[in-house]
Parts: sequence; structure tokens; C-alpha cells
Amino acid sequence: MVYSLGCVCTLMLAGCAPAATPREPRQDIPQEAAVAAVRALPEVQAYERTLIEAGAAAHVDVQLENGEWLVQVYEVKDGHTATFNWYRVDKETGVVAPEFPE
Repeated sequence: MVYSLGCVCTLMLAGCAPAATPREPRQDIPQEAAVAAVRALPEVQAYERTLIEAGAAAHVDVQLENGEWLVQVYEVKDGHTATFNWYRVDKETGVVAPEFPE
């Protein structure tokens, strides 16, 4: 394609730079995905297997705290909860971090 100098100047003045691509809205990790990520951890899977073998069940509660999912893994024993661990799940990245590392 051949442009005359006048056409090129007109295009430059008209701001013919490529249009910026619109950014997609941020997709936060949904609550269900946070719970699934915690349940997929090897230590949580081992804990759940141990409880099943003992005739008990693991429970999972989740709440939003400071922009992160806070997931509690626990069992109900003798009328009270016995927490295995708490996990923070970053809503933007899905990174899981235990509150009490082993």
C-alpha cells in the first residue's frame, strides 16, 4: 500500500494508533472453587480419609474475610468442633495458604 505524505500526516493527526483492547473484568474465585482447592490438598484428603475410616466426617465452612476466602476444615466431636486447620484462598489468584503450617 502506498500513502502520500498528506495522507500519512492526516492519519497521524487523527490518532490512528491501535485502539487499546478493553480489559476483561476481574474474575474472582467463587466460593465453591475455594472449597474445592482446599479439599484437593493432600493433607486435607488424608484427614478426610482418616475420619471416614473412624466413622466420622470432615466439615468445611467458608466465609469472606478481608477480600480472601477463609476456609475451616474440622470435625464435630463430643458436641464441639475440632479444627484441623484454617486456609486462606486468594480470591484473585486461587492461591491457598494454611493458617497453621505443619
